[in-house]
Amino acid sequence: PTSTIEISISCKNLLERDFFFSLSDPMCVVYTRPWTSGQWEEYMRTEVVWDNLNPEFATKVKFEYWFEEQQSIRFMVYDIDKPSRNLMDQGFLGFAECTIGRIVSAGYGGLELKLSQNLGLKYLADSPRGKIQGSIILVAEKLVESKEEFLQKFLVKILKTQN
Repeated sequence: PTSTIEISISCKNLLERDFFFSLSDPMCVVYTRPWTSGQWEEYMRTEVVWDNLNPEFATKVKFEYWFEEQQSIRFMVYDIDKPSRNLMDQGFLGFAECTIGRIVSAGYGGLELKLSQNLGLKYLADSPRGKIQGSIILVAEKLVESKEEFLQKFLVKILKTQN
């Protein structure tokens, strides 16, 4: 049994990485780990929310949720500093992992997870320690899809006018 769900993403109390000019400009990158490969794969990216430490992303994540399967999902939040798709060029703000089932079972209140900076990646070595790292809030909504077909016929008559 499956359901199509959409996950809304928001964050609160993100780290301030743009010290001189403005607030952080966050974007969330969503990864999945298919059981076939066992490796994290980029699934999608949200839009950038400019100058905001408490973003509510308009882009939603759409999934086929399999009740009997454990579907892992990872959310990585970045401060977009440069016009580059390369994430190594951006400021890392934190990440969280869970399963889609955990988000769904959290209900309408959503699941709030603390963002961690401990990925063990070399480029994170300069991450600030002891600061509020923020959190991510994930809310799942089941999409209602009609499985019925609709057949409609049209009859068109062309009327000619007489002069």
